[in-house]
Amino acid sequence: MPKPKHRDRPEDAVSCYILEIKGWNWCYSFGVNDPRYDDRPYSDFRHMQVRAEVLLPTKVKARAAMAELTFMPDVPPSRIEAKAEQHPLGVGYVDLHADRLTGGFSMTADALGPVLQMLLAGRFRFLVLDGTTTRYGKSRIRHYRFEECIILEESPDH
Repeated sequence: MPKPKHRDRPEDAVSCYILEIKGWNWCYSFGVNDPRYDDRPYSDFRHMQVRAEVLLPTKVKARAAMAELTFMPDVPPSRIEAKAEQHPLGVGYVDLHADRLTGGFSMTADALGPVLQMLLAGRFRFLVLDGTTTRYGKSRIRHYRFEECIILEESPDH
């Protein structure tokens, strides 16, 4: 009996997501952890939320005009080299569900201060996400960047 053919999974298609920042918020909390749930003595959360209008790709924009993205500065700079050996698959995700685009992203802890300063000064106006094309409402993001200006006509998905 012949062996069934093994099908290789096709490479994920790549998309560029461009969002215009409309607002942001930074939350901070610090407390004692309950040892039943976490072995670290303290909890330290510094989450930054960004609200943005979806500009590209147009397929996503047609389904969700606005996005709510959360950035969690939970990666100490010393762990970046250690994680590089593990070949991480991405730095975050976006989820398109019920006409809303949401996402969660890791960032290095030392980047939070400068990013907040640029947002406070109104210098960062756009967010560019490079990742897989949305499939079943989900996309893995491999890279993101905050930008002061964008020329949409030069975007590969325009």
